[in-house]
Amino acid sequence: MKWLTGQQAAALSPYERRERIVASYMAGFQAQGIAADPLAVERMVVSDMQLVDHAQPAPAKAKRARSSEPKPPRRARHANPAGAAVRSRITDGDPLLVSAKWGGAVRRFGQILQTHGKASSIVLAIADAEVESLAKQAAEVWGFYMTRGRPPPPGIDHNPFRGMSTKDASLKLMRLVEDICDRSTGRMGPWWVR
Repeated sequence: MKWLTGQQAAALSPYERRERIVASYMAGFQAQGIAADPLAVERMVVSDMQLVDHAQPAPAKAKRARSSEPKPPRRARHANPAGAAVRSRITDGDPLLVSAKWGGAVRRFGQILQTHGKASSIVLAIADAEVESLAKQAAEVWGFYMTRGRPPPPGIDHNPFRGMSTKDASLKLMRLVEDICDRSTGRMGPWWVR
């Protein structure tokens, strides 16, 4: 697959970019002799793209002049309906504003998922991580969290976040991320000092 320059990539629509990334993932699987389901690969790409989007720092908001118009009513904080974007301060904000411990956990989580080379797929990235088993757990937890609002697959549903409100799912995510960070201390040293 031919790599694009920044200008070429920017000229593509989000749909075209997603299709190119899916094709790249499929080529990576085929090169390794792995048979992959195109729909599963597309779900993986969407999840990876959301992960990257969440890792990007949010642009600074410009202060706006106060208006005399009344504010619209706030939405109820119930389970995330399919397709609705509900933000959580735990996953969408500055982790250090949540707590110093959560900031340390997010930093370690990133270290666990960090690769040494340029992996072309999540499978290759996990295999290239410093501690492969922890990287697999971290990717799985994040994938489950990001797909919690989607309909469950047929058969057994292993997603621990399914059906939870955004607040409850975010708190559960914090607990699971901290557990993974705790398991990383043997190989990567302490992640949190009281």
